[in-house]
Amino acid sequence: MISQSLLLPLALSCHSFQEIPIIAQQKHGYEIVEHHDLFRIPEMQQKPRFWLQDLQQNIADILGQSWACALEEKRISFDPERDPEKKPLLSTKLVDPSLAPFIFFYALKRNSKPAPTHYSNTSIQETRHEQFSYLTMHERLPCFDLIKIKLEALHIIKPITIDDVLYYRWCIGKLPAQETLAAFLDPSEIIILKEAWKACAPDQNPFQSLDDYKQSICFFDSLDRNLTYAIICNRFPLVSHHFVIYSTEKDKPQYIASASEIMDMLSIQKQLHHQKYSVGFNSNNTAHSQGASSVNVWHWQIGQLGISADEYTFEPKQLLSPITTIGKLESLQSTHIALKSSSCEEISRIAYIFINILHEHNNSYNINLGYDAESNQYIVVITPRGNWDIAKISSENIPDFDHKPGFVEILGGFCATTPELYEYMQQLFQNSSAQQLQQKIIILQKKWLARACIDETLFNMITDEFNQKNKY
Repeated sequence: MISQSLLLPLALSCHSFQEIPIIAQQKHGYEIVEHHDLFRIPEMQQKPRFWLQDLQQNIADILGQSWACALEEKRISFDPERDPEKKPLLSTKLVDPSLAPFIFFYALKRNSKPAPTHYSNTSIQETRHEQFSYLTMHERLPCFDLIKIKLEALHIIKPITIDDVLYYRWCIGKLPAQETLAAFLDPSEIIILKEAWKACAPDQNPFQSLDDYKQSICFFDSLDRNLTYAIICNRFPLVSHHFVIYSTEKDKPQYIASASEIMDMLSIQKQLHHQKYSVGFNSNNTAHSQGASSVNVWHWQIGQLGISADEYTFEPKQLLSPITTIGKLESLQSTHIALKSSSCEEISRIAYIFINILHEHNNSYNINLGYDAESNQYIVVITPRGNWDIAKISSENIPDFDHKPGFVEILGGFCATTPELYEYMQQLFQNSSAQQLQQKIIILQKKWLARACIDETLFNMITDEFNQKNKY
């Protein structure tokens, strides 16, 4: 049975094909590309492609060169570190080295933010193309029939028949640029298309169109060669050298589906740790507890976005096996477990057991990776997320700006995503003594993370279940 996701029930049009402009049959830049078609495209064949097992530290040099090229070619709007109009980053390290090492990011020109997601998915079983919409274009926009043949010829929609009923499915992850549409559609037709997209579009997929892949830096084949990843410069950077790595599996949803995915990202973290890069993940596997991911398509963030996991003091609480320990990271104000092991395979296996329990409990999560070169040990920090409706901490007279933290905050950095929050943090730094600043930051941290994380009772229940499933 084919899912009814994103299918637009429409009546057959009587318009003739003579009315449609001649359109080349090659792939358009806005089309979502299937993995099996990706490397048949000559331009993709020319891009660097690495096997993660042979990955070397010079990958950091490749990323650095690509960042500079992206700025020069205007594929990203600005570099937060070098932009002359950027407000300075705030860091407690600059105030007093003894303070907890929190870093506050605010990118002044980050005015074009990712499109909001309506979070229609309620189960980790749903992919982007399985999100069902009860809106029908025939009921809402009868005039859509006038342009559907054009849109089919442009590969914007695709016809499909289910139980003898004709539907149309979107072939795009986001609307094509206005100038692209203007080459084929009249202004009135563009308005109809935009109304249709607004009425029953899927969650955004900003990564997997042909144009997106053209901006990719390189590809990585997974350790078991079953997955391929692409890496691009983050189009909405918080810091200089901020990247996104994503799967080429079409519309792969934003949750961890196997231990091998964690192994692959740990391999990348190991090669980038000397540049102080952190690799992190915000899940989007349930509508009830969000991991702060703005896009429901599988992707990780890479950048100097906070304090590296290996910079925290590790406090092991229990020995899981001869090669893996479980514990918490000192001073981290959240519910989480921290795994540490010299075996990439073993730590990935154990981490996935815990993540799978979160899937069963319908909880989203954040993941932060680290690598301690001195001891040759991998680190995985997993933070279960709670419901956004959790009661706010309101005893102190400090606003929280309705801030929803992601993996950056879990690691000790805060993204001031609004000018109001940035100005407030700036005033804190300017008008507080070191001791007052530390107290206020801890209060803010607790407020933000308390809203995001699960309560201690549920956390203990999940960790008990984890311990039972992971008896060595």
